[in-house]
Amino acid sequence: MTNTVGTTVPAYLIPSVVFLIGAFTSYFIGSSWATWALMMPLGLQLAVSTGASLPVVTGAVLAGGSVGDNVSPLGETPVLTAAISEVSVLDHVQSILPYASIIIGISAVLYMLIQAIVV
Repeated sequence: MTNTVGTTVPAYLIPSVVFLIGAFTSYFIGSSWATWALMMPLGLQLAVSTGASLPVVTGAVLAGGSVGDNVSPLGETPVLTAAISEVSVLDHVQSILPYASIIIGISAVLYMLIQAIVV
């Protein structure tokens, strides 16, 4: 992984890529903890091999894992919120997904900018 991706992807993109892969993974898993367990070793290894900031990449892994827990129809938070609100889970997720997509995009850009400033 580090020999392939670490040599082709610039360091300023690593936090954004790790964040987006983590967000995608956590959306389909529905669990932040499982995503953190999968992504933390990969993200930290990529950060070390490319010279990216470890704290920024760690934050990107944690934030990416949190996306699925809050937006995925499989996550605990949307299921509980939908149950309390007495709406279907899919209706709830469809109502929050446009707003979450905007924030995910802004976060990915900010991770690039933060990494570019730190390095």
